[in-house]
Amino acid sequence: MKFAAAAAVATVAANQYDSMNEDELLVNLESTLSSALSSEARGDGDAAVAKTAAIKNIQKALTARILKRLDDGQPLVEVARKMKAIEGMQPQINDMERRLGIMQSVEPVLENAIKTLQKVVDVRGMGKK
Repeated sequence: MKFAAAAAVATVAANQYDSMNEDELLVNLESTLSSALSSEARGDGDAAVAKTAAIKNIQKALTARILKRLDDGQPLVEVARKMKAIEGMQPQINDMERRLGIMQSVEPVLENAIKTLQKVVDVRGMGKK
């Protein structure tokens, strides 16, 4: 049941994220993470699992947009700021997935992009706007 719900949420969400810009996706990521943590705290594992699937879709959409901006020659500092915001939420996402028993690996593209940016740009203290 929980995986069917997650798949349904993921399909609807994937279409929804196409029309959002990076800032809207970041806000949506924070909001969905908060909602998933609340669902988990209430003992609603199915809702938390579904929201975790949505979180992964938001991360993928956001990472793709950010990497496209990087390819388009956007300023590295702006790209790095958004990547750090995503990275800052990852420990909470990983902890929740572990508790829910749905552990998934961090998006390798995101992880590699962050490491590359850290070599080029000083990204310390960029987690918040």
